[in-house]
Amino acid sequence: MQQVRSIARRMVGQWGFSVTDKGAEIGIVGWESDGGGRYEAITRSDSTGLDIDLEVMAMCDEAYARTKAALTKHRGLVDILVAKLLDQETVNAKELLAMLQEYDPALSKALDKQPPIDSTTLLTSATGAMT
Repeated sequence: MQQVRSIARRMVGQWGFSVTDKGAEIGIVGWESDGGGRYEAITRSDSTGLDIDLEVMAMCDEAYARTKAALTKHRGLVDILVAKLLDQETVNAKELLAMLQEYDPALSKALDKQPPIDSTTLLTSATGAMT
């Protein structure tokens, strides 16, 4: 949750994102860290800081609700994943997509994100060439 809040705070204050009508009025505030510090300038008023806090809270609440809804809707897949993780401790993308295909073929097809057959051994270099 701390990372979610940190990212949401940057989204609002540094990049001008918004999920409420009030957020559109905030705009980009500055590049300072959360509370500023001894050697960092604070480039916003207390009122704007409160508006940012409210916007961040709304953003985090929305993210929580969407995450909870997705996990609740796909609880069966979560249970399959948990059992697999308890058995072998790790799951790669190919295995996860196979679980998804078994759990909900229509959703798997809609995502259409099938990795290459040997995705566990292929590496891509900085130039994009396969090694």
